[in-house]
Amino acid sequence: MTRKQLQLSGSGSNGADEAAEYQKLRIAFLGGPVLCRACLRGLISESLSDAEVIEIPDVDTLMDLASKGRKSDMVLRTSLNLDDSDVLAIRDLAQALSGIPLAVHTASEDTSALRSIVEFGVAGVIPTCVNTDVMAAALRLVAAGG
Repeated sequence: MTRKQLQLSGSGSNGADEAAEYQKLRIAFLGGPVLCRACLRGLISESLSDAEVIEIPDVDTLMDLASKGRKSDMVLRTSLNLDDSDVLAIRDLAQALSGIPLAVHTASEDTSALRSIVEFGVAGVIPTCVNTDVMAAALRLVAAGG
């Protein structure tokens, strides 16, 4: 059932509450330094009032949550400098997500690394230098499958 179908299937205030819950953009947040995660969490909650950010330690936890009905609309991974080990970790993550869109938030300008992660299946790369409106639009686009 799609979000829109869920929204339309509810009746009364209980149905409206359920519809509002399904309207939330669920972002699973994985990786990155603690300070970066805290800053991004604040920026996302400021710019996307309808977003729910769930910090997860690893892909296994993400899949476990999904099996319990808490599927995320997308995964956001922070990687400041896309070195070789980051690129390989992102490749493995993209393969493990099985259809959940992945966005990478990075300060890297290494075109080779950026090209590689997109080829591995990253749906969006969000530079650290963009403003919050651009970041919010990029997150929505990735979550929508664009």
